[in-house]
Amino acid sequence: MQKKGICIFDKEIKNQTKRKQKKVSEMKVDKGITLIALVITIIVLLILAGVTIVTLTGDNGILTHAKQAKTATEQANVKEELTIAMANYEIAKTKMRN
Repeated sequence: MQKKGICIFDKEIKNQTKRKQKKVSEMKVDKGITLIALVITIIVLLILAGVTIVTLTGDNGILTHAKQAKTATEQANVKEELTIAMANYEIAKTKMRN
């Protein structure tokens, strides 16, 4: 009788050991997939950062266009001020004649 009890006990221990080994192996697989996902995510972020930097700072980038727009706006403002000053001068000139 004792042999049967020991045998059943041994089988239970073996089953528990197999379950634990299976869980450990599953955990190792999950960690590997997580690491791969992390590496892919970092690579995608680096690519996006590179594209963003080029878009901002390139010869045809957003910052270059902003500087050109600023210069064009300043030139337009100066032209407008000169036109207004000339118009005011002409108005004052005609008032003085009358």
